[in-house]
Amino acid sequence: MVTKEQIKKEVDNLPENLLDEVHGFLISIAEKNNREESVEETRKRWDAWWKNLENFSPDFMNERIQPPLETRQNMFD
Repeated sequence: MVTKEQIKKEVDNLPENLLDEVHGFLISIAEKNNREESVEETRKRWDAWWKNLENFSPDFMNERIQPPLETRQNMFD
């Protein structure tokens, strides 16, 4: 396994013109890791939401009374 010290030594030996590229690569790895963690957190929240649905009784909103639809004059007649 590679250690931080090994990576630091490699970076110290790099030519200056490659440092921007390495820095960008490290940032992209960190951002990808953050996105993956965010996806996992979102998945956990949705799982909790679905499990919470079991707390509602079967008769929840069994009868949905909707107001009648409005009748409107056709604008193109």
